Amino acid sequence: KFKQRFKQFQYLFEYLQASSALNEIIIGDVNTLGFFGNAAQIKKIQVLLGPDFINFFPQFTLTTSHHQQLDHVFARNFKMRKAEVLQVLGSDHYPLVVEMDFVPGSKPSVSVEDPLNQSINRQDNKDRN
Repeated sequence: KFKQRFKQFQYLFEYLQASSALNEIIIGDVNTLGFFGNAAQIKKIQVLLGPDFINFFPQFTLTTSHHQQLDHVFARNFKMRKAEVLQVLGSDHYPLVVEMDFVPGSKPSVSVEDPLNQSINRQDNKDRN
C-alpha cells in the first residue's frame, strides 16, 4: 500500500532533518503505480519533502518495461540540467540518467502539513543547538 511506503518517506524526512548535510539526493524505486493515482502519490511525497527538493521526473515518465513510473529522483540544493530514462533492455527497470549542478544552500526552517494529516515540523540545524 502507498500508506506504508509513505511512512518510509516520513522516516526518511526525519532522518534528513536530523542530518547535518545540506545537499541530498533521494533516488529509488518508490513503487508509485502509474495507473492508479501516480500524480497524487508523488504530490504527497513532494509536499512532505518540501519545495526545496526538486523532482527530476515531475511528469509521468515510464521507468519500467511494465509501463509504470516506479523510479524517482529528488534532490535538494542541486540545479537540474538533464533528466532522462534510457529505455534499454536488461532489467524491468530502465536506467535513469540525471545531470545536475551543485548549488550551495542551507536547510530551510518551515512547517509542512503532512498529506496524511499528520503534523511535521522542519527546522534548521542551528535551531537545534
